Amino acid sequence: MDDRHVKRYEDLAATLRGRIEDGTYPAGSELPTVQQMTTEHGVAVVTVQAALRTLRREGLVDSGQGRRSRVLAKRAIISHSASYLAQDGDGRQSLTWAQHMASLGMRGEQILGHVGEAPAPEDIAEHLDVAPGDPVMLRGRDMVADREVVELADSWYPLDIASGTGLAQRRLVRGGFPAVLAARGLRAVEVEEIVTSPVPGPEACERLRITPDDRILRKIRVYYAEDGRPLAVDVSTMRADRHELRYRLPVH
Repeated sequence: MDDRHVKRYEDLAATLRGRIEDGTYPAGSELPTVQQMTTEHGVAVVTVQAALRTLRREGLVDSGQGRRSRVLAKRAIISHSASYLAQDGDGRQSLTWAQHMASLGMRGEQILGHVGEAPAPEDIAEHLDVAPGDPVMLRGRDMVADREVVELADSWYPLDIASGTGLAQRRLVRGGFPAVLAARGLRAVEVEEIVTSPVPGPEACERLRITPDDRILRKIRVYYAEDGRPLAVDVSTMRADRHELRYRLPVH
């Protein structure tokens, strides 16, 4: 791609982003048409289209075939599951929540909740291949974007994997779960994800500041070793109005 074209659409994206942030284009409003923007900014149609694609990737606007782009009320949290599964050369998790939020123009933080042994709920026990009520390790976290809790993240681990590691301590774990596995001589080779949209319970309503009429997404991610042993279960309870899950899969 021509460097000048890249500079032009990045400049236009920055201009539109600034107008959204300062309220010139308020939440829910439509942006000018592509033709109007080509005239105002003196750029080609392809430049406008590239700038709008950038803003869509950032969760600032949405658009559809035959209609103008519209400013979203709040930035969508766009998640690519594959990004969180990627590891660096040392077996550490490549992407953190803070980095993910920064890429979307938001400030990301994690608030640790319960960290320690807990009885396995029935569904978690089934995924971890233990008996309901058996002790497992739980790490609970509230995931924050721009000072708003947008996701509840509970991670469950077998005690023989998590005990005596950073997963059992009330602090963030450098390199994440993959680094702990590597130190144990283990590696996850397969992941299963299950996504549902249940009615939020009282705890989710309180922590996410929503009502029972609001919708949530519940994503269960199970990590498996090469021999099929389950290594961990991540349960993410997400505000449906803030999250967009994207998957890009190979075709075999």
